[in-house]
Amino acid sequence: MKPIVAIMQIRSATARALKYIRRKEVEERKTDRERDDTQTDSLVTQLTTVREMKGFVEMESSSGVDIRYQFSKMDEDNEVGLPQKGLNMIMKDAIPEMRIANESREIFNNCCVEFIKYISREAQQISGNDQRKTIYHEHVQKALQNLKFPMDYIEAADSVLDECKEAAEKRLKRKNSRLDKCGIPEDQLYELQQQLIQKRCTKLLVEMERKAKVKQQREEERLAEEGKMGEGV
Repeated sequence: MKPIVAIMQIRSATARALKYIRRKEVEERKTDRERDDTQTDSLVTQLTTVREMKGFVEMESSSGVDIRYQFSKMDEDNEVGLPQKGLNMIMKDAIPEMRIANESREIFNNCCVEFIKYISREAQQISGNDQRKTIYHEHVQKALQNLKFPMDYIEAADSVLDECKEAAEKRLKRKNSRLDKCGIPEDQLYELQQQLIQKRCTKLLVEMERKAKVKQQREEERLAEEGKMGEGV
């Protein structure tokens, strides 16, 4: 009987040990799940804050003068920034005798981005109040005034607008110059273009019809060959 009692005691102790281990595993999983939930909530809060703080300015220009600013939410993987090479040139021109650390260059870049977003939000609100979907130069001017920036900023914006107009005029002149050198009026060039397109379309259709006929002929030959083989059997 003693061996049987010993075996039963061992089984009972083993069952208690397994029960204790399972209970500990359940408690650890519960603790890990609560910790993961806490970390997830923290990450969601941080990402929400990042999305609210980050926006990007998408500039579109059809005429070379009017610039549209559109705002949208950014994914957390995307980063906003200005071309660092251009900023380096500006900083070197402003303070050529000073060396600037990489960390400071990054701070300058972030400051420029925040400045653009600051002005753009105000200009967007002004444009919205005017029932406009496009931000024009006067909206930027008014935004600078509303935000109490000195006149130097407004004068600089006017100077940039003049440069944009000059660049647009030069592009237009180059385009007209190429047309003039061609010696053919623009309406006649358009007609020639349409004729070439029509000619190309006709050629494509003829080629497609030829390939279809060849395919159909091969299919008929294949069916005829299969018929002869069937008759021979």
